[in-house]
Amino acid sequence: MDIIEDVYGINLRPLLNLAERYYDDNRAFRPKCNEADKALTDEERLQITKMHQAIAMIQFKLEMPIIKRRPDFNMDRRLLLEKKSIMIKKRSL
Repeated sequence: MDIIEDVYGINLRPLLNLAERYYDDNRAFRPKCNEADKALTDEERLQITKMHQAIAMIQFKLEMPIIKRRPDFNMDRRLLLEKKSIMIKKRSL
């Protein structure tokens, strides 16, 4: 994350604040570990996991209106948030 902030000048603090506030640990979003990642602390791994979730949700929300506006793209399968809400509704019935 230091590279993104130092080299590209992108402040990740707002993203981290959002992620810390709204997201919990989720195995699906955990970073894949290799030898270089073993230096990460558990707290850093948890922060990365939460930030990954936040970025994914932002991406899905930005993609949705574009996909709906352009049905000729044939990308309905990428409306992941709608699929998730349908699954939640079916479970609650």
